[in-house]
Amino acid sequence: AITLPEASRDNAVAFAERVRNIVQKETFDFEGDNIPATISLGVATVQKEIELSAFVKIADDNLYRAKRTGRNRVIG
Repeated sequence: AITLPEASRDNAVAFAERVRNIVQKETFDFEGDNIPATISLGVATVQKEIELSAFVKIADDNLYRAKRTGRNRVIG
């Protein structure tokens, strides 16, 4: 989890996209094999105070939506 307390939704999604692209460009070496990797990220932003568990649930729901809709993407 990464928190960006002063970020707007657009900035948070843009940051997540940068992280996703960094991971996508790397290959990981395992026992001599190069393994490509991708990640999906769920972004949550709020305009009012909410319980931490509700905030995490928003991000988690977005993460699973990203996985269900094709992986290697950001939903937020």
